[in-house]
Amino acid sequence: NPLLAVADQPGQPLRFLRASGRGAFLGCYLIAHGMDGGWNMLEGDERFFRDGSTRPVHHGTGLEDYFNGGWYYSGLVERPFHGLLEKAAMQTAQYRFQVPDPVTFETGLQMQMEFGDANRAAGYMSAVSYWLQDRPGPAGSEIPPVDRRFPLRHPVTAAASMSALFELERAGLDREAEARSAYYAALFGDQPIGPLFALRALAYREIREGVDAVRDAYRAILEQPGVLPEVAAQARLLMWRGEAPRRALFGGCGTAVFRLFVDGRPVGEGGGAPAVFQAFPVELEPGPCRLSAEVVSRGDGSWYALGFFSGFTNVVSDGSWDYSLARPDGWPSGDGAPSLWKPVNAALWCFPSMQWWAFQPNAFPGVQSGQQVGGPTAGWERPAGR
Repeated sequence: NPLLAVADQPGQPLRFLRASGRGAFLGCYLIAHGMDGGWNMLEGDERFFRDGSTRPVHHGTGLEDYFNGGWYYSGLVERPFHGLLEKAAMQTAQYRFQVPDPVTFETGLQMQMEFGDANRAAGYMSAVSYWLQDRPGPAGSEIPPVDRRFPLRHPVTAAASMSALFELERAGLDREAEARSAYYAALFGDQPIGPLFALRALAYREIREGVDAVRDAYRAILEQPGVLPEVAAQARLLMWRGEAPRRALFGGCGTAVFRLFVDGRPVGEGGGAPAVFQAFPVELEPGPCRLSAEVVSRGDGSWYALGFFSGFTNVVSDGSWDYSLARPDGWPSGDGAPSLWKPVNAALWCFPSMQWWAFQPNAFPGVQSGQQVGGPTAGWERPAGR
């Protein structure tokens, strides 16, 4: 039997189930959307009260832990007894089936989840619970009016949208990312960022079907009255790239400042704007090409994330890159002594993090989702580290 419960006010836990009789709790599905800009929504503890006890027979350690995904999960997953189907900053949809470990009861059971740690979060949660019982009885359902059954559009929704697309891309779900971009385009159609999501949806389609399938649609967005300059600029970049097979875009974001090179030729420079991916056009020469960057720290905690994409490949900054803290002879055209180069530190992190999650939407699929973010080695983050 399913139980639908919705709560959108802080201060009290979300009750998943209140059953009387003899039976077993077999699992649940939960949607959680934090809407206060913090991560507290994912810190609520689950509690089971069995057979009339006022003290929980089980008191958990956090929402992600109950669903077998501590430390904010590691990515989208579908398994027989637990899974994470949606993930964005402070927004998750997850399930757990307690088939091998049911919670049994003789006279009754209540199951609840804190609305964030100590019920101090602000946002939205909705749950469906499943259990077996020896006889029919009330489920304790609380189904609110229709206008309160779904999360409201909220500034956090827009800010977290890119992190949701990153997760879909990391799981190889590009068609789903295309559909999600189209959904965001409709959701934010009355806002300036709506056309940017429409442009990104077309960019996914271009990857699958080629530029001829989307060129006219790119142009239509470019010619919309009142289109934002950044939307027009990105539409022009996508159209330019599609005009010749040896054209590509190379860019990045971060708190550090970077200069980008292809085969020793300067491409562009940016950084210092961690929420904005800055892309630059590149004309490639025939044959292999070498991507290089000079990155300068701006203080403790500096990081950078780079991405290159063309009609035939995507390359992102990760642990496979090499670094040198000393400038090699002839760089960026030459490598200098091989002994100067070392592998980039593999202990890097991916977007989103608890600090960096609100990214400005852009129309460039695949260039941020695979990035491993950080610096080359401990100590580089000091000011003027290069």
